[in-house]
Amino acid sequence: MQPLTLDERLLHLREAQRKLDTRWTWICDGMDNALKHAFGDRPNGEYIIDPEGIFVRSREWSSEEKLREDLVALVGPVEKVTTITDLGRGETIVAAKPAVAQGLVPRVPLPEGAQAVRVMAEESDHPYYVKLRAEATPGLLRSGSGTLHLGFHLDPIHHVHWNNLAKPLAFTFADSESKIEPSNGVAPRIEAEADADPREFLVEITAAKPGDTVRLTVNYFACSDTEGWCKAVTQEFRITLTPDRDAGKVRAVNTRGGPLRPGNGRGPQGNAARPNPTEMLERADRDGDGRISRAEAPERMAGRFIAMDADKDGFLDSKEIAAYLARMRGGR
Repeated sequence: MQPLTLDERLLHLREAQRKLDTRWTWICDGMDNALKHAFGDRPNGEYIIDPEGIFVRSREWSSEEKLREDLVALVGPVEKVTTITDLGRGETIVAAKPAVAQGLVPRVPLPEGAQAVRVMAEESDHPYYVKLRAEATPGLLRSGSGTLHLGFHLDPIHHVHWNNLAKPLAFTFADSESKIEPSNGVAPRIEAEADADPREFLVEITAAKPGDTVRLTVNYFACSDTEGWCKAVTQEFRITLTPDRDAGKVRAVNTRGGPLRPGNGRGPQGNAARPNPTEMLERADRDGDGRISRAEAPERMAGRFIAMDADKDGFLDSKEIAAYLARMRGGR
């Protein structure tokens, strides 16, 4: 969940400190993400900084195994690696089970190549219990016509759930020069009294201009997991049709709304997963034009750029990346 204010971001940080039970100092970036940008805008970057403040190691994606290799090379090996069990705090890092059911509402698949666009929230008398994530197809970003995926997600930092005995979530787009179909929508009725699944929709937009902003009003009922209150909330978002380079990529969900089992995603238990051409493009595509230039190509890709650039236009798209990966798997 992307926090909308610095206070919310600090709440997220404190929750991470609590769950991970860490004793070191955390650094919280500002809402302009200036630190992330200064560090190279990497999606899950990992850095080792020496006592003099010099970056001695840097990688695009965090890796536990590579980090340990780096530390051994820099300061030497240890006789015994400390584990979480040794610290006696293993139970504290296990996330609490949600207060209500999940996995009841089928997910609405993202359109091919969709990427997150900028979303801003208007001032509200209530916390933004629900966060909007909007993702646009390349055509919508380039030409002003395409599909927009809307995802309304309950932010667990606020400990609320949907009240399915009340009216379901509904959204309406304000008057816009663009054509939006449908211009409003209502979430499906759910038999369970409460749940915490996202509410998702697809809308088609035409006659928009790249960088245009559309306004959306959402109405929903939020109920506290612990305090017993339930309230009707009306809030407004502004969606700007330009890529949000700080929004990251949502990966760890399945089509029924629940979490993926270990091994189905990135991480120590998911290393066998095949590279995803769309994700590779999104991570490297800094200017958001839907392709990778030679200047944008990460180090490992740069050495293979010529071989990957099938049409020799100086850019890579997801089809060229997929074709190259298929050739590598086939040994050609």
